[in-house]
Amino acid sequence: MTKTMEQAIFNAMVQWVSTHNYTMHTYQPLNNVEDYPFVVFEQTKTMYQANKTALLGNVTLSLSVWGEQEKRSQVSEMATTIFKGAFGINEAQGYYWSLNREKSMIQLLMDTTTNQPLVRANIELNFNLLGGI
Repeated sequence: MTKTMEQAIFNAMVQWVSTHNYTMHTYQPLNNVEDYPFVVFEQTKTMYQANKTALLGNVTLSLSVWGEQEKRSQVSEMATTIFKGAFGINEAQGYYWSLNREKSMIQLLMDTTTNQPLVRANIELNFNLLGGI
């Protein structure tokens, strides 16, 4: 079965993050806080562009790195490593990609809604579909 373009890029990033031995979730852990830092894959957004011969577009993948406020530098380093790793994803399950660096970003936020102050690096990766299946 052919993967959708958003599932293909999602799987490629999950695989890339897992090769770096980061603790990772494809959902937000509930009531089960574990050791920080960890990566959470949050959502995807697909914008289609039709042309005469193919359905192209882009996929935005949102993920976060969560960590303790005292280890802000570690969270920042992990987010930057993931961001740089996305540059190297050029093919995923028959689709060809290019990371749009101008529409991708990292944002560091402080979270004081828990008993333990946390820092969250919100990463948005915008991939342009160049062609494929």
